[in-house]
Amino acid sequence: MMFEWDWYEKTEELLHKSDRGDWNKLIERAIEAYQHYKINEEITEEELREALHGLLRKLQGFPPTWLGIIGPDGDIETPDDLWIEPAWNVIEVQRLWDNHDGRNFGTAVVAIYIWSLQSRSWIRDKKWGIMGREGSTGPADRDDEHDRIC
Repeated sequence: MMFEWDWYEKTEELLHKSDRGDWNKLIERAIEAYQHYKINEEITEEELREALHGLLRKLQGFPPTWLGIIGPDGDIETPDDLWIEPAWNVIEVQRLWDNHDGRNFGTAVVAIYIWSLQSRSWIRDKKWGIMGREGSTGPADRDDEHDRIC
């Protein structure tokens, strides 16, 4: 059985080692492999292509689309407790949530920010959660103790 992240890492490694002229052919093979192994049958080919487009942007040196703000799970006291991890597509954003769910490293995702071309700034991507709660997709509530850092 192959997991999505294994597939993604193998695809990234293969593309990284290959000539740019071969990338389109390799993207097609990666999509076929994803579908062959039935990694996640709910993911459409279009969504796979979008994710792989983000991977190609990463390999070409473009800046990330998302920034994950990560901190210690439930114990953020100062700004120095936070760190930033970039992501170029939704697979990488989901990986941030998987890695920083409080169990693996004792860390949690504080928020995910996306680059807005319109405002030319980072804004919180409310499709993702906040303060380690992946399903909490609304704006932060100052009166909710779970939405406050201190």
